[in-house]
Amino acid sequence: MSEYQEKLEELSSRRDKEMRYLRMVKRWSLQKIGDRYGVSRQRVHQIIGNTGFQANEYFDTLKDEDWLKETAHLTNDEIALQLNTTIDYVAKHRGGFRHAVRKDENSAVSKGFLWEEWASEKLSEVGIENELMPLRHPFDILAFGNVRIDVKSAETPRSSPSMKNISPTWSFKVNAGNKRDDADIYMLVIAGLDDVFVVPASKIPTKREFLVFAWPTSRPELSKWQKYINRYDLIEKVAKQETKMSASTDEHDTDKIYYCSAGSHYWHWAYTPNNGGEWYPSELGDPYNTEEAETWDAEDQYCGCND
Repeated sequence: MSEYQEKLEELSSRRDKEMRYLRMVKRWSLQKIGDRYGVSRQRVHQIIGNTGFQANEYFDTLKDEDWLKETAHLTNDEIALQLNTTIDYVAKHRGGFRHAVRKDENSAVSKGFLWEEWASEKLSEVGIENELMPLRHPFDILAFGNVRIDVKSAETPRSSPSMKNISPTWSFKVNAGNKRDDADIYMLVIAGLDDVFVVPASKIPTKREFLVFAWPTSRPELSKWQKYINRYDLIEKVAKQETKMSASTDEHDTDKIYYCSAGSHYWHWAYTPNNGGEWYPSELGDPYNTEEAETWDAEDQYCGCND
């Protein structure tokens, strides 16, 4: 093959890849691609084929979990281009695995991923075993196999230092209502600072949507949220509580209802970290204490209410 033919083949291969990229990643029409390269719409179709919009031999690759883990460093755009398929199809199969995202300074997703990775590395530095979760997972990091951590970051202060407040004020949005149960710990990260605020979700009021505080501070007494600075020990504490609760579940059946004849009431076993991390008998209130209580086959067991 002559040098001219080799050069022509190299240019043709590069053009084919560019056409495939414009079709699969940029979602250009065949006509628009043809206009760019001075060829007909039909010629573009001949060069890049069906462009992956129909099933091909590469689709089985996206079902291979080992391959998905090995390519975690690639974005969906790069995988789509490599397999000659659509970004949506790739995203559908990679949804359950942590993977790289497109680096875009203006993208909230990209920023979130970077802060999650930073937080994960920080946890590893202090000896906390952890695993990053996939995109759109209810929480971001799983520590010690049972502690759910959500990472929240702040890059711009809510208010700048002034005569009244010598420190910038930062605001972090946290899950409220029922979604508060999606995490056990919130890691609050401020851009440019090495400090991390490790806040237990149980300490945040259910209806609270934002945690706001000033930092750094020169005051000798820390505020309600400032006191959680670098409290990594709380993650270990929650891990021990979760382990203890899991180990004792068989001994305390939360679905079973008891009747205490001494106190004339129904009760069941309950467990909350706020109660010292112990199981305790909890009296059943509405909607349990109804007329249906007479039909319950409840075991008569003293709960200690008169002790």
